[in-house]
Amino acid sequence: MGGNHVSKYQQVCPNCGAKIPKKTTVCPYCGAILTGAAAAQPNAKPKIAASWTKVKPKARPHGEKWYRNPWILVTIAIFALFGMWVLQKISINHDSAAHMVQTAVLDGHDDYKGATAKWNQKANSVIVTIPASAPVLQNFQHGKLKKWNTLVQALQKESSQIAGLNNGVSNIQVLNPQSHRHVILQIKSGKVAYNVSDDL
Repeated sequence: MGGNHVSKYQQVCPNCGAKIPKKTTVCPYCGAILTGAAAAQPNAKPKIAASWTKVKPKARPHGEKWYRNPWILVTIAIFALFGMWVLQKISINHDSAAHMVQTAVLDGHDDYKGATAKWNQKANSVIVTIPASAPVLQNFQHGKLKKWNTLVQALQKESSQIAGLNNGVSNIQVLNPQSHRHVILQIKSGKVAYNVSDDL
């Protein structure tokens, strides 16, 4: 009999290779558990699981394009909208707010000829100055408020747009042309806070 012969009363530990009694469930040499299939098959080698790194991912069906997946398209659209929203939020600043008032309301209108809009840090507002000779104020002095009311509405609209880009904050003040220490119109976030015409 060879040295590797295993009698019918023996089994081989699949872990250390030692010959042990057939009914033994725990190898006395290495402590390996020999229950189940390992104990029933004395010459069986321990089964080694295939490495997960060798498992290939399931191939994408032939001809399928990533851009045809509706969920991917929805995700891209959401990120695009969020990016546009962020750009709008960070693009507005004090100088650009004054520029918006200047270009959208004052420039190109003979009624407000010579008017300017500038940011005032101390007042935390866009300050609008209109020459006393401008038609809008000349008419106001004679009790004709149509041009003045048009200006008020235009500034309200612009204030609302600026507020939408500036976390709801937008202050616009129109100064008295004869004394810049006094305000004749004040608009906060699209709403009139003070209008000198209400005092008439």
